[in-house]
Amino acid sequence: MVRYKRVLNFRADSTTQVIGVLEALSKLDIDVVADFTPSSLKVTVYGTKDKIREVSRKIISMAKQSKSTSGNP
Repeated sequence: MVRYKRVLNFRADSTTQVIGVLEALSKLDIDVVADFTPSSLKVTVYGTKDKIREVSRKIISMAKQSKSTSGNP
């Protein structure tokens, strides 16, 4: 079986947003490496092409949702 890799980069408005995405990542059943700074998040996903495609959509959705909820009081 061939393993693929995809790197996703996100800009973060706050550390709260980064922590929210990292907590959500921990609940997924995937092989992932996350590197972050207070202003950015780099997520590397490993697996089959189909699994990466599926998980990438979920991660992008989580990041958008986290961004929209972190900006509101």
